This record gives sequence, structure tokens and C-alpha cells, in this order.
Amino acid sequence: MGDRSLYDEDILVWSEQQAAALRSLASRRDLPNELDLANVIEEIEDVGRSEFHTVESLIENILAHLVLLSADADAPAARGWIAEVTARNVTLRRRISPSMRPRLDMESLWRDSLEVAAAKLAGSNEDKAAGVARLRGTSCPFTVTDFPSAELEVRDAAARIQIL
Repeated sequence: MGDRSLYDEDILVWSEQQAAALRSLASRRDLPNELDLANVIEEIEDVGRSEFHTVESLIENILAHLVLLSADADAPAARGWIAEVTARNVTLRRRISPSMRPRLDMESLWRDSLEVAAAKLAGSNEDKAAGVARLRGTSCPFTVTDFPSAELEVRDAAARIQIL
């Protein structure tokens, strides 16, 4: 890894390993009483969980905006949706670590993104909101390897979503 540590390469695995190492110390009698090991372990685990939840949120946001773009590519907001997908994809490239991909539940993120997209369309375009709502129960058209992508073509990605 050179100058980079596991902390830099995969914060989720690092946090799990550090928490496990600290748990193995818990039975030792020679530790200072002031050391709040249980809460220190919890905080270290939270570092990894927080990063993982950030990655989930970025992917959910990308999916929701791709759905919006698929539903109404000619909307005045479409350029903003493209910019949003691009920005989240760039951020995702910095935040995702190797151990996160197999833990991502793309189907759950897909369902949540559909709910968000339908809510954003509600009130302004009921037909399109209903079309998005009908996507509930469909499989996510993307896999964990689709995001982030250095070559993401946002309109092509949106075209993979078939609004019913």
C-alpha cells in the first residue's frame, strides 16, 4: 500500500478491524479504569458505518435523479438533474471503498430512490409521478459496479430506466 494505510484505502474494514482489536483487549485487567473501551469501540465502528451510509445516500441520490431524468428529460430541471448525478458520482468516487460494494443492497436503494423521485414529481406532473410509482416492484437496472464511473454518461444511464 505504500504510504497509504488501510484507513485511507478502506475505512469500513479499518473500523471493523480496530473495533475487533479493541474488543480483544476488553478482558484485560491491566487497562486504565478511565478507558471507556465500550464507547471507544462504538465510536470507531460508527466511523465505518457512517462512511457506508454516506455511500448509500450518494447512490440513492444518483438513482433518484436518473429516474427523474428518465421520466421527464425535457423538463426545465433536467440540466440540474444531470449536474446532480455528475456531482454525486464524483463524490462517490472519493468515498466508496472496496469492501462497501458487496454490502450495498441496490434493490433497496432502488426502491427508496423511486419513492423520492415520485415525491419530487408529485404536484408538478402527476402522470409522470404515477409512471415512476409503477416502477415499484421492478428490479434495479444498475449493479454495484455501475457507480461510480469515470465515464458516466448521464442521459445514457437514464435511458436504461423504462418508465411504464
